[in-house]
Amino acid sequence: MQGVDRGYDSSIMNLYVCRMEIIGKFVLLVIRVITVCILLFGLSACLQHSILKYPSKATSAKEGALTVLAEGPFVSAGTEFQRAIQVIDSYRVVDEVSFQVTPETWMKTFLNLLDPYRDFMLQKDIDVIMQAADSLYQKLLAGEPEALKSLYDVVNWRMAITVDQALYWLKNEPPMRPKVKYHKPESWADNDKALRQRWRDKVFYFGLPDMVAGERWSSVAKRALNAYQQQQACLQEFDNGKLLEYAVAAYAQLVGVDATYLPAQKSLNRSSPSIPTPNVRSVSQGPHECELPFVSVGDKNRSFSSQTFPILAGGVATSVSVLTLPNFDGEITSNNVLQEKIENRVKDFQKKGVAGLVVDLRGNAGESIGDAIFISKMLFGSGLLVQKKEFDGAISVVEYVGDKLYSGAIVMLVDRSTSGAAEVFASAMQGRKQGVVIGERSRGVGKYKDATPLNNGVLEVVIGEYMTLEGHAIKDIGVSPDVEYLFMKSRVRHDAKSYVVALSKQTSFVRPSRQRQTALDAPLPYLRMKQKLRVDSSDSVPSYVLMRRQEDNYASLRDIMDIHSQKQVYRKLLSAQAKLAKTGVRDVELFQGLQITQDWIGVKNAGMRSW
Repeated sequence: MQGVDRGYDSSIMNLYVCRMEIIGKFVLLVIRVITVCILLFGLSACLQHSILKYPSKATSAKEGALTVLAEGPFVSAGTEFQRAIQVIDSYRVVDEVSFQVTPETWMKTFLNLLDPYRDFMLQKDIDVIMQAADSLYQKLLAGEPEALKSLYDVVNWRMAITVDQALYWLKNEPPMRPKVKYHKPESWADNDKALRQRWRDKVFYFGLPDMVAGERWSSVAKRALNAYQQQQACLQEFDNGKLLEYAVAAYAQLVGVDATYLPAQKSLNRSSPSIPTPNVRSVSQGPHECELPFVSVGDKNRSFSSQTFPILAGGVATSVSVLTLPNFDGEITSNNVLQEKIENRVKDFQKKGVAGLVVDLRGNAGESIGDAIFISKMLFGSGLLVQKKEFDGAISVVEYVGDKLYSGAIVMLVDRSTSGAAEVFASAMQGRKQGVVIGERSRGVGKYKDATPLNNGVLEVVIGEYMTLEGHAIKDIGVSPDVEYLFMKSRVRHDAKSYVVALSKQTSFVRPSRQRQTALDAPLPYLRMKQKLRVDSSDSVPSYVLMRRQEDNYASLRDIMDIHSQKQVYRKLLSAQAKLAKTGVRDVELFQGLQITQDWIGVKNAGMRSW
């Protein structure tokens, strides 16, 4: 009798398992049908003819945003995509006969750009989207704006589900911590269990430094979820614009053209409200508003400021000023008030007899040559700025006319985060022998772009690279300082390989420009010797070196994700920072720059000969 009961229980269990499998297959089929329906006919049409709705937790906040979008002007994404492709094709290097973009290859590239970390779509979602790739691509080419709108609905719907699930996935700290560095997955997850593990590994890895510093897992996970929700809201705000940016980038990547589409909201986000829409806009290196701040590390925006310090150089009492410039991303040329403020400050330096000027370009990013020209006029006067080399080998020179407003000694402080137009600005001073560059080698971003206005945005295509007046490429090589900081040189650089490769390429060098040069009156060997003596005798600089090395070790230890060992490194880092703070030094790099400027002015005042 007991055996009969056991057999009956097992049969009931098997029947229950079979029913659950049938229900699971039915739910999966319904999801695929809904996805295909949305892709082919759009979200509104599917919802009107179906009893199925969005997930309850994903709709409450999303439906309101969708209704708001309907009130604004309608963006013809299909026509915009057509025009962007026409512009990109005019720059194509690959022959159209030998290579054709197929809907499948375009869709795969598009999805890779849309979900680079493979953390909110499953493989089954990708398979369903790929089934409609041909239809979506043909609609885009035909100029139908609903093509991207339907794809946008699917992505937003899937993202809402994933973020909703992540609220439960990240509720507790993962018991199994990853022991190796986090790498981007090569493929999409097969199921929710694998997707959950990816979320935990990624959040744990990127949040590890904060947890070492004492932050709890709950706050780290909350910040990660807020970042994803911010991206989702931004996708809704930009609607077709953000996806169109990915769609154009996918096509450009396939045909070998470095192009970027900037929607109207993005291209105008840094313009002055009193200035009308410019014909050509400079690009910012900063992160896009829709990118995840949790994983996208961008340069901090810099603001304009200045300080003046009294010094005694060569037995003469004088002063040195520090001029911190904002990012060269078009903010200067588009803001008349800021232009007037900078110009008045430089005139004030000259009027008060400031003997030396330290231009702080650390972390300065951006690609606005107009900003670099505006500052160069005041500090260097008329002359050449940079050479431009197009991909076909043609060389041209950027020249400008302006009045020099400052005649004192100029020192520029650069670091590994200095890039773009700021590198062009520093290289121009080197090439024209107008001052001394100090710090460490800059990042090496030397591309320039051609901007084509479209209906609802701007398409920017890289058409060449900048070459210094001395004749070497800025890309991957950067600007090497005349006086290099030894304590900055000791830090690890991850672009060392590309730097060596660029130096070995013949294409990285052209003939120097015919700029009329004057002898630099700065005794560089003397300045280097004095700086080395200070490093050897100073206690604050070794503390700074120790602090930098601890930071590098702290970053590299993330490969082995052990909180205990990282906390030990973190304590050493805090002790090094505390030791440095006791000396009264807050910014060693800037302090060294002031000392180098003081040495140079001292040589002038003492009447020593220039070396």
